[in-house]
Amino acid sequence: MLNTVQLIGNVGSVNPAEKVVRLNVAVNRNVKQGDSWEKETDWITVTLFGHSADFAKAYVRKGDLVHVEGRIQPNNYEKDGVKVYTYDVIAKRLQKLNRKADAAAHDDIPF
Repeated sequence: MLNTVQLIGNVGSVNPAEKVVRLNVAVNRNVKQGDSWEKETDWITVTLFGHSADFAKAYVRKGDLVHVEGRIQPNNYEKDGVKVYTYDVIAKRLQKLNRKADAAAHDDIPF
């Protein structure tokens, strides 16, 4: 069995906690609307732990272009009596694609 995902997108938000960081990453795709193509954006929640979380806390900001490798994690919860299903990406590797001087030495941190 194989459960892997790779994303390239822009960070919409960085939500750090004590030992974990959650990023919302915008990934664009093209959809045909009649005779033209329109860009649609999907927002993917990415969860980071360990060294990758430390890297994200220190260097990743809203608007940064990132490459994420990881696995899909299904989740569910109940809201107003209705079961809601979500899918998050648990990151194994995070890489910034737009280099800044402060992050150049720490640009690619695997778990």
